[in-house]
Amino acid sequence: MNSEQAEAFLDEMAKAVCDPNADSKVTDRYFTEDFVQVIDDTTIGRSQLDSRINLLRMEYSAVRFDYLSVIGEGDRIADMHLVRAKAKDGQQLTIKVISLYTLRDGRISRAESLSRLIEGTAEDLQLLVRGE
Repeated sequence: MNSEQAEAFLDEMAKAVCDPNADSKVTDRYFTEDFVQVIDDTTIGRSQLDSRINLLRMEYSAVRFDYLSVIGEGDRIADMHLVRAKAKDGQQLTIKVISLYTLRDGRISRAESLSRLIEGTAEDLQLLVRGE
């Protein structure tokens, strides 16, 4: 996968999983069953990812990913992006994320990410990043 394909894949995935009208199995298209993400100091698995996505859909009226840089090579993608979200109460949230993804059979099997809060509260970051 080259960089252009990698950005298209990430963009398609982000739009699909953030779509409030998406079916409950949308993550099956983009993530393996044994998916693991290490984000900051927290490790989550596939079931926590699904719960976090459902929570995101309930709490936020709009979520957008702005890709600042994407590099794709073989079964690896590295990216830096901004997550911009608007809570249903109007609160704005912006998080800068740097991630390294490993793909298997065209789906993400592992993601290692570092995040930094740009705009919003620490509680918003906990909710969006860790599902807490």
